[in-house]
Amino acid sequence: MKLIGHIKNKSTLLFLIAIAALCIGFILTACGTEPQTKVALVNDGVYGIDFNASSFTKTVLYAASKMPDQGGKMFDQTGELTVEAWVKRITSGTLKGGILSRYSSGNNDSTGGGVLLLVDNNQPKFMVQTTFYTSTSLSSAVSGATLNVDEWTHIAGVVVNEDHSAVHAECTGGLANIGRAETPHIDIYINGVFANCASTNSLFAGNDGVSGDTSEHRIWVGMITDGVTFNTATPCYSPVLCFDSILTNAKFEGVIDEVRFWTVARSQADIQECMNQELGLTGACKVDNTKLKAYYRMDEGSGHSVADVSGSGLSGSLMDYGNNLETDWPGA
Repeated sequence: MKLIGHIKNKSTLLFLIAIAALCIGFILTACGTEPQTKVALVNDGVYGIDFNASSFTKTVLYAASKMPDQGGKMFDQTGELTVEAWVKRITSGTLKGGILSRYSSGNNDSTGGGVLLLVDNNQPKFMVQTTFYTSTSLSSAVSGATLNVDEWTHIAGVVVNEDHSAVHAECTGGLANIGRAETPHIDIYINGVFANCASTNSLFAGNDGVSGDTSEHRIWVGMITDGVTFNTATPCYSPVLCFDSILTNAKFEGVIDEVRFWTVARSQADIQECMNQELGLTGACKVDNTKLKAYYRMDEGSGHSVADVSGSGLSGSLMDYGNNLETDWPGA
């Protein structure tokens, strides 16, 4: 009996030690003390948000983006920027819609301006509006890439204040104009590789300071609030005027993951180094609130909230935009 009791006690002790080790490992992984590899194999759960899976037809993620220390502005958007995300097209139909939008066309007495990362006719694009819309205030870098069905693609848009004449090819197509030597200009990267650039007439993205929690002050993931699909064939003044056809609030009918908004220009090497993993607390791929102003891992898997891991406090809510109601995690 003593021997059996001793073995049982020893087994219990070993079991408890094993459980403790697992718990410690879970805590370290969950807290992200080191960068974690993102296993983006499924559409929802802890891997991303399937904006096409909800029973609501207009499920989007929005986050109030006012910061008191910035006079009501989201943050200093009038400088170098990088916005990036993983996306997946999941239907054979044409994919259109916003990936990330922080944009004001100039309504509500605002000065207008902002950034848009979007997909138009299965093609990723990055757009910047510099002021209240005019014929020269909106720029678009067209990637030239086509999103394949059931294939994850990383997209990054960059506002960079650096002459890139010796860095990459000249800008091409549509409203791009010659711009790689311009400071600033915009670049777009697909899967960590430079795809195209565009002129901004040497201006940064605009950033208004309108008071109040209006749609112009929010970060929208999965939608463009002013709507629709970009038309590079004709001059334009705002996204509403730049699109081939007006769609109601250009909702993204696909999967989005790992959304990041930086107030620095990430280089191609920077993007490649960190695009395939979550950001941790140490190392080259870490959460640094002096540079990273919004970061959505999209790994909650339940509920209707999505945490901003950057430390800026810009956590978002899932909602049915058509009925202004909060929704649960799509597909959960």
